[in-house]
Amino acid sequence: MTRTHDQSALDELLTTADVAGRLGVPPRTLEQWRYLGRGPAYIKVGNKSVRYRQSDIDAFLDAHRIDPAVLVGGAPRATT
Repeated sequence: MTRTHDQSALDELLTTADVAGRLGVPPRTLEQWRYLGRGPAYIKVGNKSVRYRQSDIDAFLDAHRIDPAVLVGGAPRATT
């Protein structure tokens, strides 16, 4: 897939602190999720720097979206 300039502009790279603020979780939570293989996809830059694409954060949020109107048997179901 070829990325256009417009797609790249919308897909800015975010730091762990940026994403933590947007998700309302401590940065340490994102570090734990990375260690456990959970959480949003990320990019490892060099040996220590981690960055997240906005589109990956959006996909993570979409995958964890729960619509109360789609409750089955009292248990929430994620919708996609």
